[in-house]
Amino acid sequence: MACPAGVAYVQPQYRKIVKRFLFIFEKITYRCVDAVVFLSEVEKEQFKKKLGYLPKHHFIIPPGIEIPKIFKKEVEKIKKELGINDKINITFVGRLIGVKGVEILISALKDLKKDFKVIIVGDGPDRKKLENLVKEYNLENRVIFTGWRNDVPAILAASDIFVLPSYSEGLPIALLEAMAAGKACVVTDIGLPVENRKDALVVKAGDAEELRKALEELIENEELRKKLGEEAKKKAMREFSWDRAAEIYLKLFEELTS
Repeated sequence: MACPAGVAYVQPQYRKIVKRFLFIFEKITYRCVDAVVFLSEVEKEQFKKKLGYLPKHHFIIPPGIEIPKIFKKEVEKIKKELGINDKINITFVGRLIGVKGVEILISALKDLKKDFKVIIVGDGPDRKKLENLVKEYNLENRVIFTGWRNDVPAILAASDIFVLPSYSEGLPIALLEAMAAGKACVVTDIGLPVENRKDALVVKAGDAEELRKALEELIENEELRKKLGEEAKKKAMREFSWDRAAEIYLKLFEELTS
């Protein structure tokens, strides 16, 4: 059984020759497994569009998430540690690699004329390049690189906006956790399970100006932040529970072994 979580060959960090190899490898590999599990209907359609076919045995099983209880003192501790007490706090969580679009996020920030802090949670091969870009744009007082953290739920609780500027994704747990935490989310148009202006703001992947405008709107509009966060939380609670995911996986295993 395989779970793609995106299609590798389209990711921007690879050179053409590597992309060609990955394209052939992925087409062969997914034809050989007993079943392929997609995280969403949109991911399935993106797979078909990018690889030109669907595996014979494929299923859609959204992931489950746990919602830990976050106490006020944990949130206050995070805000004090990161120096974000009196700001609008924008958080990104993920690996620091090209496909995540963090460079686009930083480019959007350079023209964002508002009072904000951006918390970049995660690490990866592009961290030094991104830190240099922050310095180039004189954003050192606005952007915080935390590295990997084991208290992401508390960081999300201390945030006002979650941003996912990726070029490609399966269905990232960080987004679902942000939705479950009731945060207003800005994501790219890569087939994530949100509806523009209903439970998130959706912008074009790779478009720094469109991302800047979306962040600016949310910083200025507290009512919109609240509305999007409330709707996102309802969707997360309704569609992405572990009980629901486990039940579907059990049915799949029974079918494959019968």
